[in-house]
Amino acid sequence: MSRRRPWRISLVSLGCAKNTVDSEAALGSLLGEGHALAVEPADADLVLVNTCAFIEPARQESCEVIAEMLGLKDRRGRPRVAVMGCFPQKDGAELERRFPDLDGILGLDAYANLPELCRRILQGEQLRQYGRRVEATATADPHAAPSPRLLLTPASYAYLKIADGCDNVCAYCAIPQIRGPLRSRPEDAIVHEARDLLAMGVRELILVAQDTTAYGKDRGAGAGLAGLLRRLLGETDAARLRVLYA
Repeated sequence: MSRRRPWRISLVSLGCAKNTVDSEAALGSLLGEGHALAVEPADADLVLVNTCAFIEPARQESCEVIAEMLGLKDRRGRPRVAVMGCFPQKDGAELERRFPDLDGILGLDAYANLPELCRRILQGEQLRQYGRRVEATATADPHAAPSPRLLLTPASYAYLKIADGCDNVCAYCAIPQIRGPLRSRPEDAIVHEARDLLAMGVRELILVAQDTTAYGKDRGAGAGLAGLLRRLLGETDAARLRVLYA
Protein backbone atom coordinates (compact mmCIF):
# COMPACT_ATOMS: atom_id res chain seq x y z
CA MET A 1 0.00 0.00 0.00
CA SER A 2 1.32 3.46 -0.92
CA ARG A 3 2.23 5.85 1.88
CA ARG A 4 1.28 8.96 -0.13
CA ARG A 5 -1.10 9.74 2.74
CA PRO A 6 -1.09 8.72 6.42
CA TRP A 7 -2.72 5.44 7.27
CA ARG A 8 -6.15 6.02 8.79
CA ILE A 9 -6.83 4.11 12.00
CA SER A 10 -10.13 3.73 13.82
CA LEU A 11 -10.50 2.28 17.31
CA VAL A 12 -13.56 0.78 19.01
CA SER A 13 -13.12 0.74 22.79
CA LEU A 14 -15.20 -1.73 24.81
CA GLY A 15 -15.44 -2.45 28.52
CA CYS A 16 -14.40 -0.44 31.55
CA ALA A 17 -12.78 2.92 32.17
CA LYS A 18 -9.40 1.21 32.51
CA ASN A 19 -9.78 -0.04 28.95
CA THR A 20 -10.65 3.51 27.93
CA VAL A 21 -7.29 4.70 29.29
CA ASP A 22 -5.51 1.97 27.32
CA SER A 23 -7.41 2.98 24.17
CA GLU A 24 -6.50 6.64 24.68
CA ALA A 25 -2.83 5.75 25.10
CA ALA A 26 -2.96 3.50 22.01
CA LEU A 27 -4.42 6.29 19.89
CA GLY A 28 -1.89 8.76 21.28
CA SER A 29 1.03 6.52 20.32
CA LEU A 30 -0.37 5.84 16.84
CA LEU A 31 -1.11 9.48 16.04
CA GLY A 32 2.32 10.34 17.36
CA GLU A 33 3.78 8.06 14.67
CA GLY A 34 2.01 10.02 11.93
CA HIS A 35 -1.12 7.93 11.51
CA ALA A 36 -4.46 9.71 11.07
CA LEU A 37 -7.66 9.11 13.03
CA ALA A 38 -10.71 7.78 11.18
CA VAL A 39 -13.84 8.49 13.22
CA GLU A 40 -15.91 6.03 11.16
CA PRO A 41 -14.49 2.48 10.95
CA ALA A 42 -15.68 2.19 7.34
CA ASP A 43 -13.29 5.03 6.41
CA ALA A 44 -10.25 3.42 8.03
CA ASP A 45 -7.33 1.43 6.67
CA LEU A 46 -7.13 -0.40 10.01
CA VAL A 47 -9.79 -0.92 12.68
CA LEU A 48 -8.65 -1.83 16.20
CA VAL A 49 -11.14 -3.34 18.64
CA ASN A 50 -10.04 -3.03 22.27
CA THR A 51 -11.96 -5.90 23.82
CA CYS A 52 -13.37 -6.84 27.22
CA ALA A 53 -13.57 -10.43 28.51
CA PHE A 54 -14.45 -9.97 32.17
CA ILE A 55 -17.88 -11.64 32.03
CA GLU A 56 -19.77 -13.60 29.38
CA PRO A 57 -21.96 -10.69 28.19
CA ALA A 58 -18.77 -8.66 27.63
CA ARG A 59 -17.28 -11.49 25.59
CA GLN A 60 -20.46 -11.69 23.54
CA GLU A 61 -20.42 -7.96 22.90
CA SER A 62 -16.77 -8.15 21.82
CA CYS A 63 -17.58 -10.94 19.36
CA GLU A 64 -20.56 -9.02 17.96
CA VAL A 65 -18.45 -5.92 17.38
CA ILE A 66 -15.63 -7.96 15.80
CA ALA A 67 -18.11 -9.57 13.40
CA GLU A 68 -19.52 -6.13 12.55
CA MET A 69 -16.05 -4.73 11.80
CA LEU A 70 -15.09 -7.74 9.67
CA GLY A 71 -18.31 -7.15 7.73
CA LEU A 72 -16.88 -3.82 6.55
CA LYS A 73 -14.09 -5.49 4.56
CA ASP A 74 -14.17 -4.98 0.81
CA ARG A 75 -12.86 -7.33 -1.86
CA ARG A 76 -9.33 -6.05 -1.26
CA GLY A 77 -9.56 -6.91 2.43
CA ARG A 78 -9.88 -3.29 3.59
CA PRO A 79 -10.13 -2.18 6.25
CA ARG A 80 -7.80 -4.49 8.06
CA VAL A 81 -9.24 -5.54 11.43
CA ALA A 82 -7.27 -6.36 14.58
CA VAL A 83 -8.38 -7.13 18.12
CA MET A 84 -6.41 -6.25 21.21
CA GLY A 85 -6.70 -6.16 24.97
CA CYS A 86 -8.30 -8.49 27.48
CA PHE A 87 -10.04 -11.03 25.23
CA PRO A 88 -6.88 -11.98 23.27
CA GLN A 89 -4.94 -12.09 26.52
CA LYS A 90 -7.47 -14.43 28.12
CA ASP A 91 -8.37 -16.60 25.13
CA GLY A 92 -6.74 -15.61 21.85
CA ALA A 93 -7.14 -19.15 20.55
CA GLU A 94 -10.93 -18.83 20.73
CA LEU A 95 -10.80 -15.62 18.70
CA GLU A 96 -8.51 -17.26 16.16
CA ARG A 97 -10.94 -20.15 15.80
CA ARG A 98 -14.06 -18.00 15.57
CA PHE A 99 -12.61 -15.25 13.39
CA PRO A 100 -9.87 -16.66 11.12
CA ASP A 101 -10.08 -13.56 8.89
CA LEU A 102 -8.78 -11.26 11.61
CA ASP A 103 -5.60 -9.49 10.52
CA GLY A 104 -4.29 -9.20 14.08
CA ILE A 105 -4.94 -10.81 17.46
CA LEU A 106 -2.87 -8.90 19.99
CA GLY A 107 -2.58 -9.49 23.73
CA LEU A 108 -1.71 -6.94 26.38
CA ASP A 109 2.01 -7.03 25.61
CA ALA A 110 1.20 -5.47 22.22
CA TYR A 111 0.68 -2.04 23.79
CA ALA A 112 4.41 -1.56 24.22
CA ASN A 113 5.03 -1.90 20.46
CA LEU A 114 1.66 -1.06 18.93
CA PRO A 115 2.77 1.34 16.15
CA GLU A 116 5.19 -1.23 14.74
CA LEU A 117 2.63 -4.04 14.95
CA CYS A 118 0.03 -1.90 13.19
CA ARG A 119 2.54 -1.10 10.45
CA ARG A 120 3.12 -4.81 9.87
CA ILE A 121 -0.63 -5.52 9.76
CA LEU A 122 -1.20 -2.66 7.31
CA GLN A 123 1.54 -4.04 5.08
CA GLY A 124 -0.28 -7.36 4.85
CA GLU A 125 1.08 -9.46 7.70
CA GLN A 126 -1.42 -11.54 9.70
CA LEU A 127 -0.25 -11.29 13.30
CA ARG A 128 -1.03 -13.64 16.15
CA GLN A 129 0.62 -12.37 19.33
CA TYR A 130 -1.16 -13.40 22.48
CA GLY A 131 -0.90 -15.75 25.41
CA ARG A 132 2.20 -14.39 27.14
CA ARG A 133 1.67 -14.07 30.86
CA VAL A 134 1.56 -10.48 32.08
CA GLU A 135 3.61 -11.49 35.14
CA ALA A 136 6.61 -11.93 32.85
CA THR A 137 6.65 -8.20 32.10
CA ALA A 138 5.41 -6.91 35.45
CA THR A 139 8.68 -5.16 36.26
CA ALA A 140 8.61 -3.36 32.91
CA ASP A 141 5.12 -1.93 33.39
CA PRO A 142 4.16 0.14 30.32
CA HIS A 143 2.02 2.35 32.57
CA ALA A 144 4.92 3.40 34.82
CA ALA A 145 5.52 6.59 32.84
CA PRO A 146 3.00 9.04 31.40
CA SER A 147 2.04 8.34 27.80
CA PRO A 148 0.53 10.79 25.33
CA ARG A 149 -3.20 10.17 25.20
CA LEU A 150 -6.02 11.16 22.89
CA LEU A 151 -8.82 11.69 25.40
CA LEU A 152 -12.12 9.98 24.58
CA THR A 153 -14.02 11.51 27.53
CA PRO A 154 -15.83 14.86 27.60
CA ALA A 155 -13.46 17.78 28.07
CA SER A 156 -14.28 18.28 31.76
CA TYR A 157 -12.94 14.99 33.13
CA ALA A 158 -10.40 12.26 32.45
CA TYR A 159 -9.54 8.87 33.87
CA LEU A 160 -6.16 8.50 35.57
CA LYS A 161 -4.90 4.93 35.89
CA ILE A 162 -2.90 4.46 39.09
CA ALA A 163 -2.23 0.71 38.93
CA ASP A 164 -2.86 -2.40 36.87
CA GLY A 165 -3.53 -5.99 37.88
CA CYS A 166 -4.76 -7.44 41.16
CA ASP A 167 -3.44 -9.73 43.89
CA ASN A 168 -6.78 -10.73 45.42
CA VAL A 169 -7.34 -13.85 43.25
CA CYS A 170 -11.05 -14.06 44.06
CA ALA A 171 -12.62 -17.33 42.94
CA TYR A 172 -15.26 -15.57 40.82
CA CYS A 173 -12.93 -13.09 39.08
CA ALA A 174 -10.72 -13.53 36.00
CA ILE A 175 -8.81 -10.25 36.30
CA PRO A 176 -5.58 -11.71 37.77
CA GLN A 177 -5.54 -14.27 34.92
CA ILE A 178 -5.93 -11.48 32.37
CA ARG A 179 -4.11 -8.50 33.87
CA GLY A 180 -1.63 -10.23 36.14
CA PRO A 181 -0.54 -9.18 39.64
CA LEU A 182 -0.89 -5.71 41.15
CA ARG A 183 1.54 -3.21 39.66
CA SER A 184 1.25 0.29 41.11
CA ARG A 185 2.54 3.24 39.16
CA PRO A 186 5.06 5.49 40.91
CA GLU A 187 3.49 8.49 42.63
CA ASP A 188 5.70 10.93 40.71
CA ALA A 189 4.50 9.54 37.37
CA ILE A 190 0.86 9.83 38.44
CA VAL A 191 1.26 13.41 39.67
CA HIS A 192 3.08 14.31 36.45
CA GLU A 193 0.31 12.88 34.29
CA ALA A 194 -2.34 14.57 36.44
CA ARG A 195 -0.71 17.93 35.80
CA ASP A 196 -0.58 17.23 32.06
CA LEU A 197 -4.28 16.36 32.01
CA LEU A 198 -5.22 19.47 33.98
CA ALA A 199 -3.14 21.61 31.61
CA MET A 200 -5.39 20.31 28.82
CA GLY A 201 -8.42 21.82 30.56
CA VAL A 202 -9.58 18.78 32.51
CA ARG A 203 -11.14 19.69 35.87
CA GLU A 204 -12.04 16.33 37.38
CA LEU A 205 -9.62 13.39 37.67
CA ILE A 206 -11.12 9.94 38.16
CA LEU A 207 -8.59 7.50 39.63
CA VAL A 208 -8.99 3.95 38.33
CA ALA A 209 -7.32 0.57 38.81
CA GLN A 210 -8.50 -2.99 39.22
CA ASP A 211 -8.34 -2.38 43.00
CA THR A 212 -7.65 1.26 43.79
CA THR A 213 -7.52 0.77 47.57
CA ALA A 214 -4.61 -1.66 47.15
CA TYR A 215 -2.51 1.05 45.53
CA GLY A 216 1.11 0.97 46.70
CA LYS A 217 0.98 -2.36 48.56
CA ASP A 218 3.22 -4.00 45.96
CA ARG A 219 5.82 -1.22 46.20
CA GLY A 220 6.34 -1.63 49.94
CA ALA A 221 6.76 2.08 50.58
CA GLY A 222 4.73 5.25 50.87
CA ALA A 223 1.29 5.84 52.33
CA GLY A 224 -0.78 4.01 49.73
CA LEU A 225 -3.90 5.53 48.23
CA ALA A 226 -4.31 8.06 51.05
CA GLY A 227 -0.79 9.37 50.49
CA LEU A 228 -1.34 9.58 46.73
CA LEU A 229 -4.56 11.55 47.25
CA ARG A 230 -2.76 13.94 49.61
CA ARG A 231 -0.11 14.57 46.95
CA LEU A 232 -2.69 15.13 44.21
CA LEU A 233 -4.62 17.55 46.45
CA GLY A 234 -1.47 19.40 47.45
CA GLU A 235 0.47 19.42 44.17
CA THR A 236 -2.24 19.91 41.52
CA ASP A 237 -5.17 22.27 41.05
CA ALA A 238 -7.75 19.57 40.30
CA ALA A 239 -11.24 20.82 41.09
CA ARG A 240 -12.40 17.32 41.98
CA LEU A 241 -10.88 13.89 42.57
CA ARG A 242 -12.99 10.77 42.30
CA VAL A 243 -11.97 7.16 43.09
CA LEU A 244 -13.48 4.19 41.27
CA TYR A 245 -13.30 0.42 41.84
CA ALA A 246 -12.50 0.56 45.55
